[in-house]
Amino acid sequence: MRANSLKLILGNQLFSGYYSDGPCLMIEDRSIAQSYRYHQTRILHQFVCMREFRDELKKNEIQVDYFEYPESLQLGEESFFARVESTLKKYETNQLITCRIPDVSFREKMIRWATLKKIDLKFEPSPQFMVNDDFFTAYLSSHKKPFMKTFYERVRLDHKILLTENGKPAGGQWSFDTENRKKLAKNLNIPPLPRVPNSKHFDSVQSLIKKYFSDHPGTLPNKEEGLWIPSTRKVALLFLQNFLEYRFEQFGPYEDALSSQEDFIFHSALSPLLNIGLLNPLEVVEEALRYAEKNRVPLASLEGFIRQILGWREFVHGIHQNFHSYQSKFNYFGHRRTMKECWYDGSTGLPPLDDSIKKANRLGYNHHIERLMVLSSTMLMTELDPREVHRWFMEMYLDSYEWVMGPNVYGMGQFSDGGIFATKPYVSGSNYILKMSSYPKGEWCEIWDGLYWSFIEKNRDTFSKNPRMAMIAKLLDKMDLAKKQRIFTLADRFKDHVSTAAS
Repeated sequence: MRANSLKLILGNQLFSGYYSDGPCLMIEDRSIAQSYRYHQTRILHQFVCMREFRDELKKNEIQVDYFEYPESLQLGEESFFARVESTLKKYETNQLITCRIPDVSFREKMIRWATLKKIDLKFEPSPQFMVNDDFFTAYLSSHKKPFMKTFYERVRLDHKILLTENGKPAGGQWSFDTENRKKLAKNLNIPPLPRVPNSKHFDSVQSLIKKYFSDHPGTLPNKEEGLWIPSTRKVALLFLQNFLEYRFEQFGPYEDALSSQEDFIFHSALSPLLNIGLLNPLEVVEEALRYAEKNRVPLASLEGFIRQILGWREFVHGIHQNFHSYQSKFNYFGHRRTMKECWYDGSTGLPPLDDSIKKANRLGYNHHIERLMVLSSTMLMTELDPREVHRWFMEMYLDSYEWVMGPNVYGMGQFSDGGIFATKPYVSGSNYILKMSSYPKGEWCEIWDGLYWSFIEKNRDTFSKNPRMAMIAKLLDKMDLAKKQRIFTLADRFKDHVSTAAS
């Protein structure tokens, strides 16, 4: 059975309409599924999506060689590459074609393997991003430091999105972020996410997870609950439309709000679908613009949504391509503490933190403020090793990939790269949490404040030199000494409760 080439479709390359002919190869691989202890629901969603995509290709009469877990293990530890090599031999071809891989480390590993095996490896353009490498390289060459703000403005100009006829930003400003910081009002009607139909593959993959991945974090949904997130292109498009119709209008004002009662608030929850390939950013942006034009969605909501996709998502992808090796190795604050189990079961004793952890356990999801200002912030103030934090974020989320978690954790959340693009460490006292949520004051506030102020104290030099943080360092000098000693003691006890100091 001879073919000119073999198309390799990775688990995050489920691009509808992209593959017009075969043969294609798809593998449920152990080394990928176990490179981290991925959330059980993450693996469930991944494998169900892949099997649904395979079925769609076959329905369109495209030849697919598909290896399900555990069949994919038969060729040993390097089962993935061994399976690719054996399939190339089956089709008597030396040419392997795949879409450009956004995770640099895996892309480089594949290039090394292909070079060693003398395989003709070709990367095709991917619809997964709107900004290509050349654009980002040109942006870096014209700016002393990468900033999301300047990058976002340049992309808006290049794609002619939300611009007036004379090329100015719609509404007179590039960002409406300052208008999008409301806490949830009482009795505000928050529509639930639409119920997603179960896949015919749910039972078989769920059984597989129970057998082979039961020691991984997270809870596995039963059949009655089902997956909360779509596993097919058709349902993903309906999921997008539901967001536009029911949550888009209120997204902007409440995108930073925290809630112990509402899992998704007005967020789109589209990131797992974008990152796996069931949706692509161009169509999401275009559909949002079309809907907003017809339905008079507030500009603050429209711009805020566009900024997350066209701005932040594209920006962190570019950062990963250019700074990945430095980010993963540098440890600006020298933090070395390791996590205890409470970071996985939600028993740290801080209610906002525990609620976010338990939510991640249930869903494999938190919205961006929970990730940044609750989870990552407390991890930073607890002085956890940034590689521990990166591992946790890679494990716990349906949308986690190296290209997105590296910059978000090392750059934004932990500031462990020393500020390649972030302007300050993102930490806060309990006042911020109280302001953005309905959590009542309690003993947890003093622990949180102790973590915050002791972090400021230990890193006074960093804060004093930062124009955005210098005033905060000065406030520490005015704090009552007895209060300072009390909350610092509480912070130290908390650190010992949730982490282990490096020996």
